This record gives sequence, structure tokens and C-alpha cells, in this order.
Amino acid sequence: MSAHGMIDGFNLVGNKNDTQCKCETCAMAKIRRHACRRTKYVDAPKRIGEHVSSDVKSVPYESFEGYKYVVNFVDHYSRLGVCYFMRSKTEVLNCFKKYCSELVYYGYRVEHLHSDRGSEYFSQEGELIAGKDRSLGELDKFCELLTPKIKHIVTPVESKEKIAEVWFRDMFETADALLFEARLSPAFWCDAVSYSQYLFNRMPNYHTGPSTPYQMLTGKRARWDKIRVFGCDAFQLIPNDPLAKVPGIMKGRKVIFVGFTHGCNGYRVFDPESRRYSTIENVYFYESFKHRVDSLRHFDKRRALMKAGKNQPIQLDDWDDENAQAVRNLYADLDDQSDVKETQEPKRALNEVPLNEAPRVSERLRPQRALNEAKAHETLRLSEQLRPLRLLPVGKEAVWTKADADFLKFAREENLQISYVKNPKSKGSASRLRYHRYSRAETLLEALEL
Repeated sequence: MSAHGMIDGFNLVGNKNDTQCKCETCAMAKIRRHACRRTKYVDAPKRIGEHVSSDVKSVPYESFEGYKYVVNFVDHYSRLGVCYFMRSKTEVLNCFKKYCSELVYYGYRVEHLHSDRGSEYFSQEGELIAGKDRSLGELDKFCELLTPKIKHIVTPVESKEKIAEVWFRDMFETADALLFEARLSPAFWCDAVSYSQYLFNRMPNYHTGPSTPYQMLTGKRARWDKIRVFGCDAFQLIPNDPLAKVPGIMKGRKVIFVGFTHGCNGYRVFDPESRRYSTIENVYFYESFKHRVDSLRHFDKRRALMKAGKNQPIQLDDWDDENAQAVRNLYADLDDQSDVKETQEPKRALNEVPLNEAPRVSERLRPQRALNEAKAHETLRLSEQLRPLRLLPVGKEAVWTKADADFLKFAREENLQISYVKNPKSKGSASRLRYHRYSRAETLLEALEL
């Protein structure tokens, strides 16, 4: 886009021909079923607003501002997408009025509205089907009052409004990737969807050609100089701070970048302490997630918290996990060369080794480090009785070793204290009752007596 002069304020470096992202986040967040055939409209739209598709999606997680639904309006000609967030489905009419007024501001109007037979679009009053078909909903009444009228085209239930559904699929896939990469709470889903829509409207697609939906609507080229990494840390200058001159008092606060506010100049940020949104301009960005993401252990912790019924933290840290080091032990240590046999080479003094062979000398000396580590582990094991490391998942039978027997013998002699985790057995099973009876014990001998 920068090479073709479609945007200002952005210069891409690196591989400019690679258009497919192959990172783990995109692979897991954008996986989908095989595509199905799509039917094309007989009369292709020739201008913005001639045909507009709309649909409502409910989200099973409430946002910080109390939103549970999102309604979209997608233009067929430019694929320009606009979405509004709602607390109730009854707000669809007000959102449609806002969309119509925004198109009128740029010199366009809605001519045909495509939707399904949902109650938010089509009236469901009356006991008989004929009565339901004859009665008009609030949205249809609004379309009839306009001059010229807006034709409301209702899609049968069996065939969904595909353009609106595809918009939901693409935007929410991108939102999933944004939230996962930033390790943010699902309560930020509104901000992630809004930011993905902001980016989509400023990128070309196969309907716009060498243009963008934003440029087709406004006649202006899109600007990318304010785009930042979603969910990154931002540092805001506290405005009108009376303590700015006090020594040792910081002049800024740490917030989270979540996009832009429509109609406002600046950056939309979220304060995790006060849990409030604000739009600011004096801000620094730290666009890296190295302090949050454990690249070696790419684990979706939020899914585990959701299944366990626990509260979702605002921001996750992969390093703050008691099982992180245990999982890391499953991976090979590239510096450990204890299993590599030294090659039989004639020994030479260090002053006789050429400079170009110096790295080979360091490689031959590397096994000494592994021997020292093994000696240190053996010394630690003899001084303290350690519990053997278990790498198999819970429920899988492990091979009985001498280290296990030594540890259990030590535990009986010392009568070690024990603690039980939350009962993992199925409700109503006999094993759950046995586990509950054993969990009353506080020491190993008490547990053996039970």
C-alpha cells in the first residue's frame, strides 16, 4: 500500500512479498472449517449504500462497559464495515439510525437493507404466521417513513446473511488473535473487534482494487502513522498533576492501548487500576510482549481458567505459573553436550591452535560444563531428600524407580505433612468419596491409616 501511494506515514521494511502470516497465534486463532460455496447477487452494486447487509451477534462474555451484543452493517460495494455495541437487542433501530446519518454525512444513503428474520429486524408479534407477516416492526416503520424509502429484504432462516456472517468471522478471528497475543481478558472483546474493523476499512480488498473502503467513502487516503500494537503497554503523562514537582513522584501512569475513539483525536487507553477508558495524546508506547509471553511454552491459560470457573484477570503473564518450569524441562537444553562423545584428535597446546580453530576448542571444552552440573545435582541429592521429578500427566501410571522407593521410605520415617488439591474426581463416583475421606489426613501416616 505504501509503494502504491495509498497511505501516508508508514514505511514497510523487510520481506514485502510475504502476505501470509505463519505465526502460532494466527495459526491457532484463525483456524476454520473448509469454505462453502457462496451465491452472488444478480445485480452487482454500483455505489456505496445501494445494498447493505446487517446481523446481530451475541457474545457470551460481558465487556467492561456492559456490552453483550454487536450489530454490523456491511456495504456490498466497498465491503466497508461499521459495527455498534449494544447492551440489548432493542438498540438495533438506534444503531441503524446512526449508520444512516453517517452515510448521509458523506453524501450516500441506504437503499436496500438485507437481514434475517430475527426479532430485532422483523416483527414477531401475533399468534398466526399470517399475522406476523402483515405486522411491521419498528425498523420497517422507520424505513417506510424515509424519503425515498429503504427497501428491507428479509433472508430466510435456512440461508443466513452471508456477507454479514463473513464479516463476523473475519473480525472475531482477528480479535481472538489480538487478545491472545496481548494476553488480555475477554472483557476487551469490544476494543479488539473495533480495532480490527478500523484496520480492515483502511486496507484494500478484492472489491476495492487499488483503494480502501475508507478512501472510497471519504475520498481521503488512509493514514497509518498512528497505528500501534493492540494491547501494548502505554505510559501516559498525567494531566494537570499537582504533584508533578514533588521529588520521587512519577509524572506518568501505565495504561493499555486498545485502539481509537470515533470522532476523537488521540489514542484510546484503558487504566487497569481505575478500570476506565480515556482518550489521550501525550503517551509513550512499549510495543513488545516479551515480558508477558513465554514463547517456549505457548499455552492458552485463559481456556483453563474458563473451564475451572475462575475469574479472568485483566492481563496474563505466562511466567507467573507454577508449572512453567516443569514444562520447560520437557525441552532439550542446547548447551548440554554431555551425550556427545569427543572426537579423538591429537592434543595441542593452546598457543599452538590457530585463530580460525578457536571456536572448535570451546566446543570440546563444553562437555565439562555438563559434568560440573551433574556433579552439583548429585551433591544436592545426597544432602537433601528430594521428591523425584514426574513428567507424565496426572492419571498416567509411571515406572516405579529406586528414587521413588527411597523418597517414600524417607516420608514414612519423617512422617511428612501432606496436602490435597481440590477433588478432581467425578461427582457421585466412589473414587470421589474415597478421595474426600483421605483428604482429612494431615500427615502421611494418618493417610496410610485411613
